[in-house]
Amino acid sequence: MKRPLTIAVAAFCTTLAIAGCDSAAEPGAPEPLGPPRGFWTLSRDFVDTLRFEGRDRLFHVHLPRVYDHRTRLPLLLVFHGSGTSFRTMREWTGFDSFADEHDFVVVYPGAVGAWRDGSEGSGGASDVDFTRALVDHLTIQWAVDPERLGLTGFSAGGFLSHRLACELGLPVRVNATVGATMRSATLDVCRVAGSARGVSALLILGDEDASVPLEGSEGTASLEESVNMWRSIDRCFGDVDVVFWPDEGADPHVRTEVSAQCAGGTEVRSAVMAGLGHTWPRADTNPSSIDATEIVTAFVTRQW
Repeated sequence: MKRPLTIAVAAFCTTLAIAGCDSAAEPGAPEPLGPPRGFWTLSRDFVDTLRFEGRDRLFHVHLPRVYDHRTRLPLLLVFHGSGTSFRTMREWTGFDSFADEHDFVVVYPGAVGAWRDGSEGSGGASDVDFTRALVDHLTIQWAVDPERLGLTGFSAGGFLSHRLACELGLPVRVNATVGATMRSATLDVCRVAGSARGVSALLILGDEDASVPLEGSEGTASLEESVNMWRSIDRCFGDVDVVFWPDEGADPHVRTEVSAQCAGGTEVRSAVMAGLGHTWPRADTNPSSIDATEIVTAFVTRQW
């Protein structure tokens, strides 16, 4: 079975002249791609591994229908919450179909126990380092564009997303979280490093979220503090526009504050889901008409 697959891959390189088969990279561009790995010929959905700190770290890769291993596509990393897994996050959010519709690669990384975002008690910032290594790995193995990197996460995965978006050395273009504000430690990191470049940010939170309350809690910033930090990073000015969906007073509804006058064309949004708690709502998985995946996708793809 292996020999036909090898022949097919060689023919693929010859016929399509994949970058990396016989061409050099442009200055400043990612290294040329090698031939596609065997399991891509069998499925566009697979669990891959990356050896990091003595462990095989698991993550699920979904390649959209347009993927051809030549054109580098935007990359969205989706971080799961505590007590769940990357498999559950994939099922909950349903980003695969949105990736097919909007032509981006989506990857669901898996934590080892809890995410370690560098906050007190999280065991250091090794998941920041892991994410750097993962982006490098994906850029080498698959046709993803590291300059069009988006992050999203729920709860603890969202806390990590905020930290990563402020981290120097990761070219994050956009960060969108659900059920997560900033850790107090992340605020400190962002004050120092975040001003080096702009990152468009969207924070979605339920007004009945007891796990991550709007007003914040010990070690966790409020929604207002977190949004103001992103507005400071992106040097936003002017009035904040308020938008309701579907309508003010509807049950449920989303109240969104929009700062669109920001440096470098960045944008900052905070969206409060009235009547919802600590959840990633989907119209097809709960009674809510609010679809957080649709909202995140629309925001992220607009930044690419």
